[in-house]
Amino acid sequence: MQGESNVGPPAPFQGSAYYSCALPALVRDWRQALQQPRLPFLVVELAAYCNEHDASTCFTWCDEKTSILNATDTHLPDMRLAQTGVLQLPHVAVVPALDLGTIHPLQGSIHSAAKEALGARIALAAMQQAR
Repeated sequence: MQGESNVGPPAPFQGSAYYSCALPALVRDWRQALQQPRLPFLVVELAAYCNEHDASTCFTWCDEKTSILNATDTHLPDMRLAQTGVLQLPHVAVVPALDLGTIHPLQGSIHSAAKEALGARIALAAMQQAR
């Protein structure tokens, strides 16, 4: 379940309120379905990216002379807070990635170009969960 597609105002299957409930439910469901109650989960924090158009941001470049925003947009930071809600469950880690984002994404991707640094953080979190 990727959080990028859920960023935005409250709507069906969208927004931080939905995600803060859906993500822990997903973890519990997978653990139950796999009969692995201690199965570790790693959640990668949403990195910084241009949030001009919420869920469709990956198709924008944010190089426009003017912005369509007319108020502070808190949807992306709200989603990061919603991601931390999964920490209420055991054997879960949230991997920080805020600093690895790209405001001007390559080819419209909202995913971090800093793959090596992110991979090292994910590996460290996985080793911690494997203890």
